[in-house]
Amino acid sequence: MNEQTESHEDRQSGFQRLFPHKRMEYWAHVAHIVNAVAVSGTLLYVGLELHHNSVMAERMSHDASFQQAVQIQLAIGEHREVAEMLIRGEGDAAALDAPDQFRFDRMLTAMMRGYQQIWEREQLGTFPAGNFAREVAPGFTSHLGTPGGSEWWQRRKPAFPVGFVRDVDKAVVDARSAR
Repeated sequence: MNEQTESHEDRQSGFQRLFPHKRMEYWAHVAHIVNAVAVSGTLLYVGLELHHNSVMAERMSHDASFQQAVQIQLAIGEHREVAEMLIRGEGDAAALDAPDQFRFDRMLTAMMRGYQQIWEREQLGTFPAGNFAREVAPGFTSHLGTPGGSEWWQRRKPAFPVGFVRDVDKAVVDARSAR
C-alpha cells in the first residue's frame, strides 16, 4: 500500500500538494471572512457619507430659511416706506389705503410662510425640537400681538396648516401672558 500511496503522491501536481482538499476549505473560509470585512467596510463608508450628506442638507435648509427671513428684514430696514406701512398696518390695517393693505397682507403672509417652513422642518426633525418656540416665536408674536396683526391672523388662519396655527396661537398667548 505504501508504494501505491507514494506513487499517487508523486503524481499530484504541485498545486494540489500545496493546496490539498483540507487547505482549500480553509482558504475558502478566509476568503469569506475577507469578503465580509470588505462589505462591512463599504457599508460603514456609505453610512458615513449618508450622515455627512444629511448634515449638509440640514445646514442648507437652515440657511435657506435664514436667508428668507433676512430678505424680509432687509426690506423693512432699507425701505422706510415699507417700515412705515408695516407700523401703520399693525396699528390699524383698515386705515391703510388699498395698495398698502395689499402690501401689508403680502408682507405678513411672506413672514408667516417663512415661519411655517421653519415649523415644518422642526416637525420633520430637520431642526432641533423647541427651535420654533424658542427662536422663531418672538419674531411673529411681535407682529401678531398688535391690533392690525391680530386681525390679519384671524382672517388668514385658514390658509395655514392646523398644527402650525395651533402652535402660533399658543405662542401669541404665551407672549401676551409674559408681558
